[in-house]
Amino acid sequence: MTRTWTATDNCNNNSQCVQTITVRDTKAPVIAGCPANVTVECDAVPNPATPTATDNCDSQVSITYNQDKANGNCTDSYVLTRTWTATDNCNNNSQCVQTITVRDTKAPVIAGCPANVTVECDAVPNPATPTATDNCDSQVSITYNQDKANGNCTDSYVLTRTWTATDNCNNNSQCVQTITVRDTKAPVIAGCPANVTVECDAVPNPATPTATDNCDSQVSITYNQDKANGNCTDSYVLTRTWTATDNCNNNSQCVQTITVRDTKAPVIAGCPANVTVECDAVPNPATPTATDNCDSQVSITYNQDKANGNCTDSYVLTRTWTATDNCNNNSQCVQTITVRDTKAPVIAGCPANVTVECDAVPNPATPTATDNCDSQVSITYNQDKANGNCTDSYVLTRTWTATDNCNNNSHVYKRSR
Repeated sequence: MTRTWTATDNCNNNSQCVQTITVRDTKAPVIAGCPANVTVECDAVPNPATPTATDNCDSQVSITYNQDKANGNCTDSYVLTRTWTATDNCNNNSQCVQTITVRDTKAPVIAGCPANVTVECDAVPNPATPTATDNCDSQVSITYNQDKANGNCTDSYVLTRTWTATDNCNNNSQCVQTITVRDTKAPVIAGCPANVTVECDAVPNPATPTATDNCDSQVSITYNQDKANGNCTDSYVLTRTWTATDNCNNNSQCVQTITVRDTKAPVIAGCPANVTVECDAVPNPATPTATDNCDSQVSITYNQDKANGNCTDSYVLTRTWTATDNCNNNSQCVQTITVRDTKAPVIAGCPANVTVECDAVPNPATPTATDNCDSQVSITYNQDKANGNCTDSYVLTRTWTATDNCNNNSHVYKRSR
């Protein structure tokens, strides 16, 4: 602080007096009421204290509070470090520190643990719901585990149910219940079909008996069919057996005997009529169908016999279809086709008649021939020479003859002079 006094007369002559005061603050506040260090259970952590502070200069000292937490080996085991800092107007400060060691050593307490029981497999109780309390953890974790020790069958076993209550520091306690389960009763079958004798096209579908059991809600029903062959494929005896077995191999059976027979021959449809055709119009074999009272896929065999006529393309075909069922009952369909050939081949490419000089006689042509029946018609060639009035004046007559398999033929002539 600089203090100045100034003396001034009527003519503004003046003089001064100056004083300098240096002020300082070096002392920190003093804190009172600092709490002592403590070790407590996790359910007994004290609330923060409220220390006070005085200062040689500052009448209202500012106090700040901070808490640090150092985790221990579990959630409810840790160290709290609480620090109060008193600071005056010149930032001189002092601190008060309290260390609180927190621990959790007590296990939860379980209530409502069920007693051990022995029951039938259809009377296994639902898991109980024990509760747990703890000195530190307000919401204790309870885990449930069920171990099954198999007996001599699926529904004969021992259940060991364990409830484990664990607090935040892994202190735990257990509750154990043992349930002995057994099954001694066989299933009961309903809806077993009666024995029957039927034609092979009337074999009934397997029935669907049902079964109930005191323990097994979905009883396993196995189906087996044995076939004793008769004198043919569709003559036999079926023995159908349904076996209901529960989880502990208690079982009961239902048996039906079905006697099956077949006496009827197949019926053929679509048998073609007898026909007489030219050799180029022989129809393809028909495809008759057959139905049978027993055999859904009747075997049809086809046979064709050929009786030769007076030439290659003149003959008689006898076509026979035989339908046979599984028991060798059969029926036939017969078609007779009379084949003939009456048409001569047709020649194409025959050269025209010409008159030429003796040094320009053309080479023989190569006409072709087609026939309604013969795909490769035989063509023969012949040349006759008629002399003229000198050696190099003459007439050539060239003839091509086309003949089919039945000796029907046609001629084409060409003359060269």
